[in-house]
Amino acid sequence: MSNEQLALMAQNPPKTKEDFLKIKGVNEQKYKLFGETFLKAIETALLSQVKAETVISTGSSIGIDKSNPEEATEVISNKSENSAESQPDIF
Repeated sequence: MSNEQLALMAQNPPKTKEDFLKIKGVNEQKYKLFGETFLKAIETALLSQVKAETVISTGSSIGIDKSNPEEATEVISNKSENSAESQPDIF
């Protein structure tokens, strides 16, 4: 895949085989080689983005009361600290 094709996919992510084949320079052969992999990766990325936006806008995924910004900061800070403690020290 060329940089131009990747840029086009980033601007307008294909969601189907038909969308993928509409990208300039992509044909059946490129679809056979890369299509399903790209479509799955794009779907995963888009779902992750939606989930992240939902958490940010509602705070619901981690139990944040949006009416109390100090609590939200504390909950996020505690989760970050706990997450860092569980990571192996590789240095």
